[in-house]
Amino acid sequence: MVIILSLEKGGGVSRLVISCRSLPDGAIIYKTGVYIFKFKPAALTSNHLWLVLLGYEDGYFNVTVLHTITGDRLFTIPIKTNNLSSKNITGLVSINCKPYSVGIIDSEKGVIMDIKSKKSSRVYPGWGGLTTSDGKLGFSAPNKGGLSVLDMKKGNVIAKLLDRKNEGIQDVTCLIDSKDKFLIYYSNVNTTIHVFRIKDFQKIASYTEPVGIESICVGITGKSVFYSSKEGRIIRLLICDPSEEKSMKSIQSLPSRSISQEYSFSTTSSN
Repeated sequence: MVIILSLEKGGGVSRLVISCRSLPDGAIIYKTGVYIFKFKPAALTSNHLWLVLLGYEDGYFNVTVLHTITGDRLFTIPIKTNNLSSKNITGLVSINCKPYSVGIIDSEKGVIMDIKSKKSSRVYPGWGGLTTSDGKLGFSAPNKGGLSVLDMKKGNVIAKLLDRKNEGIQDVTCLIDSKDKFLIYYSNVNTTIHVFRIKDFQKIASYTEPVGIESICVGITGKSVFYSSKEGRIIRLLICDPSEEKSMKSIQSLPSRSISQEYSFSTTSSN
């Protein structure tokens, strides 16, 4: 099945319509709605049982929880009781290792809320919702610059990968490959992709795209980075870890690195 969110605008408060359809025939299983003030990205819990949204009711923001199978509205959690500011919330994210929790992210920090207990945990400064699959490490990549590694158990910074510079507000993308081996960071200010090895937090590569990047993602195998440039090109970059011999061999096997090709040239002249 697939869950579709669509917005019905109306004055200051809008209605978010949640439709669930079966695949492949597209038949409607259920259709329901939640009132919101402004749409923010929703999240599925990692067990796919609950859909969590930022709702708005009686003049207050809340966390609304729906059952993904039936569409039933299970309960709401007032944000004001969890010491959270609703004004700057940018969205919700799922937490891979916590089946009944979601991350609530704003422009300066993030918190993890346990949906069952209806309580939030400690504050993670600069955290944008990105963690390793085991939930032990998080990454702080605020739009004011800088990149840090967070201990998600204690909430403190354990490593600084990039220093914060006075470069204004940035559009930042931070990604992890599927095997938790590499961290990829991109900022639109210096238009440079940085690749870090997660096990020891060492930078292993940097690549600059002079015209800037529109979108970026990591390949399914975790060995490549794909991006689309503002010129309209689609580029694939192969990640090479200098500490892995197999990785180095894969680079040397590329056609562009081969020196075995022979070229012949002929010239003609006419009088």
